[in-house]
Amino acid sequence: MEFIFHYIAVTLYPVAAIVICGIIAWVCKHLFMELLGYKGYRAVLAASIIGTPVHELGHAGMCLLFGHKIEELVLWQPWAGDGRLGYVEHSYNSNRLYQRLGNLFIGAGPIFSGMAVLSLLLWLAFPDTWSAYTAALGTIAEGNGSVLKIIGTGLGMLPDMIAEFGSESGSFWLRLLSVLAMLSVSLHITLSPADVKNSLDALPLYLLITLAVTAVSSVFGAVGLVLGALREFNAFMTAMFTVVLVFSAALAALALLIRWLPSFIGR
Repeated sequence: MEFIFHYIAVTLYPVAAIVICGIIAWVCKHLFMELLGYKGYRAVLAASIIGTPVHELGHAGMCLLFGHKIEELVLWQPWAGDGRLGYVEHSYNSNRLYQRLGNLFIGAGPIFSGMAVLSLLLWLAFPDTWSAYTAALGTIAEGNGSVLKIIGTGLGMLPDMIAEFGSESGSFWLRLLSVLAMLSVSLHITLSPADVKNSLDALPLYLLITLAVTAVSSVFGAVGLVLGALREFNAFMTAMFTVVLVFSAALAALALLIRWLPSFIGR
């Protein structure tokens, strides 16, 4: 039974943050469209001019990292008629385990690219907020803080951003454009059914690899060492992906405000 618990932990720690981030981002996007209806759909389409290229570049970047050949890359096609705003077609050698495993991360590529763009925009337009966030993460890491504490620290960025938005230092227009860009990227971080299917193709191989890691570490008495390293990795990934979660949640809150504010004012 102990081996099974170790196997589950070894399996989940490397991908837990990615999966949770993808699910929450998907829920927030669909909540945004559900609350705003056709206006929400139009907003998603308008935001695709920024969000879709970031999304597709996430797939493409992971293709290159795992040695896949990019056959065709379309960053933005809003009027294609097939529902796809962009796509990446790639091929790989199925006999190479590294390339096959890459499918797991290629499908999740938009989470990584979205996180990178959001972090860059925060650093450029809201340097005080970004500095405070990274400093807080450093303090949490030294004290072995929980995942919930990490997420709570990320959510604390929103009031800090609002406060910094009104400050006299820096450019107001840079901040405004950055916020619009961040919201646009957040609308397109979510994974499509094709992305999920592509990732699931590599799941059996991933489960075999984590089973082998668990078995070898158990034989050599290194389970604690492996789990400790993976736990730290999961905390790091959670801290990074919290940036994505913050803006996905902000989108849902914005849609809720737009939906209910007029009726509240009319009372």
